[in-house]
Amino acid sequence: MGVDTLAQGGHGHIFEVVKASISKGDIVNIGDILGVALTDTTNTFVEVDAGPSIHSLPVDASDGEGDNPIAIGAQIYWDSTLLNADSKNGIAFGIALEAIASGVLATIRVLVQPSKKSRGKIAVVAGGAAGAHTVTGIKLGDVITGVLHFTTAAAIATVADLTSEFDIAADDAVDNTGGTSTSNDQLVIFYESRS
Repeated sequence: MGVDTLAQGGHGHIFEVVKASISKGDIVNIGDILGVALTDTTNTFVEVDAGPSIHSLPVDASDGEGDNPIAIGAQIYWDSTLLNADSKNGIAFGIALEAIASGVLATIRVLVQPSKKSRGKIAVVAGGAAGAHTVTGIKLGDVITGVLHFTTAAAIATVADLTSEFDIAADDAVDNTGGTSTSNDQLVIFYESRS
């Protein structure tokens, strides 16, 4: 399976694996780590990106009960064979950054979320004028590790790194006063929870 890494905010992890046939772009589940193989296995070792990052990956617009469209911002799950919308039989994997019509298997951009034991967090929020943006759950004392700006929210065409413009202004709020306006766009905010 091919993979395009579009943005990477996390760090790859190198694991020794028993299965010797992992290819670059495969979904890998090792213990509590779920991510994307960045390399083919070499002497039983593979590098895995457990997020936060963005990859182009094949996703099936279905769930455990049949075909189901996938909207931008929808949670994507791994059910041990493919990425889809099956929350009942799958493990949370990431967020769809493109829509897929019902019953279609398509390669789309997916925001890979860190494994469940990671302290890294991700928030997808609507853009707006430069200034305060609500990010429910972020706290003073947390650390922003990345901010990606997707133009436009309806049909993502470009991605820009705005990390240097943002700080945590208060609990549940980030701020980029004097920075880039993101009206009609989407922001993906990566942060490390220290609270």
